[in-house]
Formats: sequence, C-alpha cells, structure tokens
Amino acid sequence: MRAEWMSRSKTPAKTNNRRMALHPVPLVQPLERRVLCDHALAAAINLGALAGEQAFSGSVGPATNSAVYRSVTLSAPGTLAAYLTNLSAHADLSIIRDTNHNQTIDTGEVITKCARPGTANQWVSTPLPAGTYYVGIAAATGASTRYNLTLFASYAGVTPATARNVGTLAGSVSFTDFVGYSHTDGYYQFTLPGPRTVAASLGGLTANADLQLIRDANHDGIVQSSEVLATSSHGGSTAETLSKSLPGGTYFVRVLRRSGDTNYKLTLSAPPGLKILFDYRYDKSGWFAAHPDAVARLQDAAQSFADLTDNPAAIVPGNGNGWSETFSDPAGSAQTLTLRNPVVAANTVVIYVGASSSLISNELGRAAPGGWNAVGSEQWVNAVEGRGQHGALIPNPTDNGTWGGSITFSSTTNWNLSAALPKPTQNDFLSVARHEICHVLGLGTADSWNTYVSANTFTGPHARAANGGKDPILSPDRGHWADGTFSTVNGVKQLCEMDPFLQTGTRRALTALDYAGLQDVGWTLG
Repeated sequence: MRAEWMSRSKTPAKTNNRRMALHPVPLVQPLERRVLCDHALAAAINLGALAGEQAFSGSVGPATNSAVYRSVTLSAPGTLAAYLTNLSAHADLSIIRDTNHNQTIDTGEVITKCARPGTANQWVSTPLPAGTYYVGIAAATGASTRYNLTLFASYAGVTPATARNVGTLAGSVSFTDFVGYSHTDGYYQFTLPGPRTVAASLGGLTANADLQLIRDANHDGIVQSSEVLATSSHGGSTAETLSKSLPGGTYFVRVLRRSGDTNYKLTLSAPPGLKILFDYRYDKSGWFAAHPDAVARLQDAAQSFADLTDNPAAIVPGNGNGWSETFSDPAGSAQTLTLRNPVVAANTVVIYVGASSSLISNELGRAAPGGWNAVGSEQWVNAVEGRGQHGALIPNPTDNGTWGGSITFSSTTNWNLSAALPKPTQNDFLSVARHEICHVLGLGTADSWNTYVSANTFTGPHARAANGGKDPILSPDRGHWADGTFSTVNGVKQLCEMDPFLQTGTRRALTALDYAGLQDVGWTLG
C-alpha cells in the first residue's frame, strides 16, 4: 500500500573532490473617413504596428481630401513599402516621418516619394529604423481618384548579410512577415551556444513559400547548395516544418517565395539550456564582492553547461509540502548549512559559492551536490528527489535530479581571474570553476555516477564511446578521470577538465569525454 504522506532525506555528498595545482492575410478596409487634412497629419488613420501585408481602398481629391494619410509603426528595423494602383487620375505616394512631432509635414520629413505621371501605378519602398511613419496619398490639383493601397512591412533581410538577427536561440520565438513579388526572400540569423535540436515552422500561408536552414560555412554571404542543411518544400499554401540537430554556431533560416504574395508566421525553437544560479550569501569573507572578475568568470564557466537541455522541474513548496536544502558551508567551515523551503526555478541549478583560506595546501577548490529533506505527499518527495528525471528514482539511478550544491574556492592562491589565458605563475580560476561545477552536477559525486563505477574504471556508455570504445580509467578517489587522461575539444587533443590536477599557468575546457560523463550521469546534451 502506498503511503499518502512521507518523509525522505538525502545527505550532502562529501566534499573531497578537489582540484590541486600540481601539474496575416490581406485585409480590405472601407473607404477612408471624409475629413479635411489640409496636408496635416493629425487626422491620419492609425494602423498601429504593421506586420506583413495589408490592403485598403479609398478615394482622394477635391470632393474628399486633397491628401490622406495613414500612420504605421515598425516594431523593429525593416523595410516599409507601399503600392498605389487603380488610379483614374494622378496621385503622388510618399513615406513621411514627423521628426519634430508637430503633425505637419516640414522640410526634410518626406523620406521617399513616387510621382510617376498620369494614372501610372506608384510604388515606394525604403529600409527604416523602428518607429512611426506616415504613408501619404496626394491628389493632383482639381482631380479626384479612387485608389487601391497596399502596404507591407518586412523585418527579415533579403540576404544573409541583412538578415534579421534573432540572437541566441533558446526556447521559442515567432515572427510575422511577408514575402512577395518585390520581396522574395526573408532571412533570419540565430546563434546556438552549443549542440541543439532546432525546429522551424512556417504557417499562415496564402501562397506557396518554402523554408530552408542554412549555415554559411565559408562566411562569404552567398548561399551555396552545399550550405543548405535542410529544406521543407510543400506545394501551395501547405505549412512547412523542419527539424535538425546542430552543433553550436551561427545559422540562417530562409523563407523563400515560390509563387504569389503571402503573409506568414515563422516559429523557431530550440530547447533552453541549463541555468546555473550562483548565490553568494554565505561568502562570509566577502571575497567575491572584492573580486568582481571572479564573478564574471563564474558566469563564463556556467556557459559551458548551457548545452544541457534536461529542463529539471521547479521545486515549489506549499499546501503542506515542505523541504530543506542541506549543503557544505561554502565559507570553508566544517558545518553543514540548512535552508528551509527555498524555491528552485525550473531548468535551474543553484550553487552557493564562497572562498576560504582553510583549504589544504595546493587545494584550489572543493565542491559537492547538496542534500535535502522533504516532507509531504509521495509525489512531492519524488519531485524534490528527481525533479522530473525518472531515472533518478530507480534503485540503480541513471539520471540526476540535483537542486544544486556548494563550492568553496581558495582565497589565498595566485589566481588568474581574467578572461585571458593565465601567466605561468597563475592558477586559472575559469578552469577550476568548470571543474567544480561538474562535481555539483554529478561527475564523481552522483548516485548515477556510482552506477557505472566498476573497480578503477567507469563503464558509462557515452564515456566509453568518447574514449575510443574503452572504459576510462578512474583516479584513486574514483571521482575523476585518471591523471593524464586526454580527450578532445573541437577535435584538438587536451587533458580532460576532470583530471584531478591542474598545471599552473594552463587553461582547460570541457572535453568530449567530460561531456560524455555528464551524459552518463543523466544530463541531456543538446
């Protein structure tokens, strides 16, 4: 019979893992309002933020107004274009910015204008920064004319060089835009901080448009066929979708017109990477407050783990469910600290950090995951222990649901706190920080690590594959790879980050074997 309420706890891992320094479709609107504008902008019809294509009809001339205006807002830098067709008498078309906000068209405020003779169609298009603009239609003296007006705003660039920059892609983002006869391509640029599976979808189509995923491998700004990584090309107005696993880097998505004009909605998504939240409240000596570069290097170190995409569930006490964190004092005392009923956000690990002069000689850092005590429903206790990672709850765990832990750094060593490489006499703080974070995340410390420890080897399948098909040898403490273990970083041979020793004057990054170890303890890479 399952218990409805229960209590369970786990003690913090021992902190004997250390590092030494020895070695929308077109919209038709009714006729415009009959108001006297007299070349003023106060009576402009406000269309708000313009995205994609919109179509209107109306009339202009002595019987109505000699000029009519519509105001539109560009929510980001883009191209604003207007077509004026179906004229029975001459009318001019212009784009205006009321820079002094007096609602009058002053000298220099007409950005672009088209005044083709007679009843010829008028067309203007110009790249603009974000802001509010006016589209004006002015009739010839003594003449009236009906017209059709089509406006569109495109925020996507027409080449890779002018692509709309999405920035770092984490989670999901959507864009509404337009492709058509005069704007046949829409490029979007995004960056992945590490391996990710990227998905893209193109919907809301009323004509045929395709979707491509591109990497400009030779950085020439020209898309060769070999640089198109994936394509979705259905006929008609069928939605397009694609998905592909990618390494870290910069990529482009291209929306490509095949026929007709169409608005579209583009959605790009990639799983968000793990967030590491550093908490300095127990840094009793104030070492980190006095060394802001060390804080910056910790943030740099955290980026090495942004490729982990498990999305651990949030821990939110309440409704009779409670818990407490227990962890080693990051100020270096022998105490175990307790923090009752904290909230841990989803996809977040909390690490309490401090510095101390009490570490043993040549010890640069000390770290371990924290323990916990939870009281409440079985579902709640399992949530605290596993954070939604079901493999963390089985007898021989294959996953890790840690909330975080603590790290103590030496306050007396000759640190290199710079982003630049260390000098020969310095110990590299960034390298040590990465190493200790690995321990908090379970390398050498988690129950799922111990699942794969056999004598002096580690039998995890990912580590074996990254080690040329052989089980990596462990150090005597079974919490590190054996001293002298090499792997690769982007194909370049390097001593592993989880080697127990760091040579003074050197910097290391996480190698393929280190990442494989993280996968074996339960973290998902990309």
